[in-house]
Amino acid sequence: MLLCQRRLLDQQAPGSPRDGIVDKARMQVLAHLHGVATPGVLASWPDVDLIDLTGLPDQFVLKSAGGATSRAVWPLARRTDDRFSVITTDELVTTAQLQERLRDQVAQNGRRRLYDHVRPPYFVETLLHGMDGSPIPDDVKFYMFFGQVGHVLLRRADKHGRTSTARYRYLSADGEDLGALTTDRVVDPAIPVPDSLPQMLEAARRLSLATRLPFVRVDLYETPEGPVFGEFTPAPGGSQVYTAEHDRFLGQLWEDAQTRLDIEVAAGMPFRHDDEPEQPTT
Repeated sequence: MLLCQRRLLDQQAPGSPRDGIVDKARMQVLAHLHGVATPGVLASWPDVDLIDLTGLPDQFVLKSAGGATSRAVWPLARRTDDRFSVITTDELVTTAQLQERLRDQVAQNGRRRLYDHVRPPYFVETLLHGMDGSPIPDDVKFYMFFGQVGHVLLRRADKHGRTSTARYRYLSADGEDLGALTTDRVVDPAIPVPDSLPQMLEAARRLSLATRLPFVRVDLYETPEGPVFGEFTPAPGGSQVYTAEHDRFLGQLWEDAQTRLDIEVAAGMPFRHDDEPEQPTT
């Protein structure tokens, strides 16, 4: 998406709305304020050295406020007081080992873009389960252009952090199968369309508008308790090369979204979502 990449560069300037959505912990607050459920935060620490995983449930997710593509994200199951398995893998880790990994990832920040920086706070969330009870629910990723959906990407992963073995399915906003929009991903039409897709789409639209961005990917999960917010992704990783027709479609959506956003800002809408007074949902 060359046009989309150009627009993305326009959002790199300090002080842009894009700066404000790369903090996962803060964006959970934004999602909650806009009526979208979020995972429960069980504990939080301002420094790696303070992380203490004692007294937590037997299963949980340890995260950093930043990071992309599963960096600094560990779904954990307790094996002993200070020994955990990384869910869906054979890996066993201790608190000290997790702290050391976080320090190493922080040290790598200089080679990465801001949205992929591992940084405090470090926090623990409740572990979400899929509709079938699986420990890794399907990702439901909405490619949003200031309230309009370009496509929905379903992602199913059998093992945590193994993007190379993940399977995908592309949908329209109506749940129609769009087939292989790209040739570099394993497309699996057997991944089920979420039953709550209409509710998830409405949530994605609200959150897209709230970010004040012409483009953002809104990542949600379908759980037995209903749709749950995952995170915002301002610059989706990996190859984002689509068929020529779909690429033009997304580029036009981006142009139209930027125009609508400019009109809204000119009419008095705050430029950044965090410039607007917080209004709790009722």
